[in-house]
Amino acid sequence: MLPTLERDEVRRTIQRHRNDLRVCYNRALRHDPQLAGRVMLTFMIEGGAVTKTKIDATDRDFETCLDRTVRRWTFPSPPSMHPVVVNYPVVFALG
Repeated sequence: MLPTLERDEVRRTIQRHRNDLRVCYNRALRHDPQLAGRVMLTFMIEGGAVTKTKIDATDRDFETCLDRTVRRWTFPSPPSMHPVVVNYPVVFALG
């Protein structure tokens, strides 16, 4: 899937930021206490920075928060100069 950046490196970085995702979710729950489901985080890494994102969430404010959060993440720089596209599903659930 990721020829220029190891999957484990991407997974570890995302896991380090899982609380950032939880902050967005908790904020969204104030507006919609039943909000739950799977969100696909799609983003491009270039030179270790997230340069493009596409987040599909049903709540616009939640989507915006997730987008801003993911754009702040940094990853190890890929060995090649080619951008890396990541599709990462995240399940948000009550409790």
